[in-house]
Amino acid sequence: MEEGGVRYHLVNPGHSLSRAILERGIPGGCRFSVEEEAYGATRDSLGSLLELFADALTHPMMPHADDDRLVMIYYNTPPRPDKDHQNIVIDIDENIADYYPEDINISITDMLSIQPLDGTNACMNTWFERARSGGESPSAQIGHYWCSAQDIAEALLRAFPFMTPGLEPYTVSGRRYWPSEDTWTEVKLLADRTLAGQSGQFALKHLLDDGGPAVEVEVLDGRGTRRQRPNISRFHELLEDNTGEGWNPRTPLRQSLMLLLAEWIAEQS
Repeated sequence: MEEGGVRYHLVNPGHSLSRAILERGIPGGCRFSVEEEAYGATRDSLGSLLELFADALTHPMMPHADDDRLVMIYYNTPPRPDKDHQNIVIDIDENIADYYPEDINISITDMLSIQPLDGTNACMNTWFERARSGGESPSAQIGHYWCSAQDIAEALLRAFPFMTPGLEPYTVSGRRYWPSEDTWTEVKLLADRTLAGQSGQFALKHLLDDGGPAVEVEVLDGRGTRRQRPNISRFHELLEDNTGEGWNPRTPLRQSLMLLLAEWIAEQS
């Protein structure tokens, strides 16, 4: 995909990945559009960012340059083939059967979110609610390859200009495997600290830094119970070949969960 003259149209600008793409893409010089009915809310959500980059967000009824090329970004819903513009279809924790070879297809697994529609597997609402109420961990039988929307957005913005259409999707997930019990330990720790901060009733356990779950050596003898990590090689190699750096998520799980927990608490209040 060419870089010049591209305006990315977000079909679902309220999606958490869309928000991350906007927040990172606008300062980087990318331009976006949304539907007219979503323009006001999207603009308000970006705060002062658009004061610095006034022409970074538009809607279809606003004037555009004649040579602007729209790239439509969809989630979990394959669009009908349209030769007027390029389509990027992103499926999150789902398998879209109706891939079109004319589209750029991206498959994301275990992207952390508090929005149920962002992907059922990685939605943390249930985890946070159980931790706050003193309940047991969710009955997850398998672990996850967690990754943050912020890391994915940064990588996608680097990758978009070089992605090519085809039936084979570019697959994205985190690199490290997190057993459900380790994830629960992190969630419970953060929830306990947050509740202690709200009540002012701190105990020594809230102030100690436990260093997080230990990194353990796993014997790869083919008898492990963990699910296999999605094959991220194509996405990694695309980034590495064209930008000099591959898929290298940087945000620690604890930091990602802290941001999500703050967002979840704000929505509860």
